[in-house]
Amino acid sequence: MFTKFVADNSKNVGLSAIIFVLSDLYLFTFSTLRQTLGIAFAFYPITLMLKQNNFYKNFKWWIFSILALSMHNTILYIFLILILSKIEFKKKSLIIIVSLGCVLSPFVQIILSKLVSYTSYFEKYFETNMFESSFTLTYFLIAFMLFIISLLNYEKILGENSEDYRLINICAFTTILMANSKILIMPYRVFPLFVPFYIILCSKIVDKVDSTKFKYFATYFYLIIPFLFLFINQYYIGNGAENFIYKTIFDYESQVWMK
Repeated sequence: MFTKFVADNSKNVGLSAIIFVLSDLYLFTFSTLRQTLGIAFAFYPITLMLKQNNFYKNFKWWIFSILALSMHNTILYIFLILILSKIEFKKKSLIIIVSLGCVLSPFVQIILSKLVSYTSYFEKYFETNMFESSFTLTYFLIAFMLFIISLLNYEKILGENSEDYRLINICAFTTILMANSKILIMPYRVFPLFVPFYIILCSKIVDKVDSTKFKYFATYFYLIIPFLFLFINQYYIGNGAENFIYKTIFDYESQVWMK
């Protein structure tokens, strides 16, 4: 499903593969199979929602959407932001929205944190080792850097396909979401949901840069560096190297055979 998604939407398969490996989505698949399956099933409805206005009339959209949501309820984040991203904002309006979303985040978090505390989702994870209530600077900086470069290439991206404003909108809303990561409880389960959109957007940005110029390589590395930093942070600084060790089912025979 991932391969088909990249083949159908990416302008640069090599860059897409690099982003997938360096991003949270790669390490994510090692330990969060159910949510990863949710993302995989969501690829089909995501593609339709990006390319069509009447996507809801396609019965396969409903089937795959239900399958995705049945895997994990965090997939709802994808659909909600995709629906919001269908609103066509002007470039200046988008800058104002993101600026206000980031500046007002401390006040918004006070209100939303109170509301979230009454949900069953909060009660399920509160006081467990998975519960986090802190601002994730890494995710915010990555989202912000990618939003900046999408703005710098705004006209070029929309020049080929005017409907690609939706990808830039997703970039903007993800930045706001990560600015408010403190209320997400487990932000490391939220950010990977949006990596597929970055894979498409980054490939479109590189595709619009003249490959014979230094600017091409500068843009290429600008897009890779945030994800490289994320990988180093997760795998080395965050001790992911100790947790994400590939093993086969034969390493756990005692569990398989209930010994």
